[in-house]
Amino acid sequence: MDRTPDRLPEPDRDRVDAEADAAAAEAGAIGGRVDPEDDVDPAQRPVEEGGGGYAEGFEQAEADLIESAEHGEGGHDRGIPEPESARSGAAYGDADNIDRTDETAPLGGGEGDPTEDPAGR
Repeated sequence: MDRTPDRLPEPDRDRVDAEADAAAAEAGAIGGRVDPEDDVDPAQRPVEEGGGGYAEGFEQAEADLIESAEHGEGGHDRGIPEPESARSGAAYGDADNIDRTDETAPLGGGEGDPTEDPAGR
């Protein structure tokens, strides 16, 4: 019994064609719908879908830093100057110098001093 799609009776042929069309439509929808008005270059689409080279906003943060550092027109104000009275009134000086008033002998110095060289070198 040799039944190929070319030799199917007419009612079965319609059913096969309908199933083939339904399968094609289902397979076409697997990847999702593509917006026909999307003007992305097809070569750039995978790059943009994968993040487009932007890693956690670092590029945007870098651009903001550059913009802030360039001091273009309309830059940030310096702010209100600090009044003289608000500045520190602390007196700064040299490091503490301690006078040596202790007249005791340094550690050791007696016979059998552990700091003494035993070989007498």
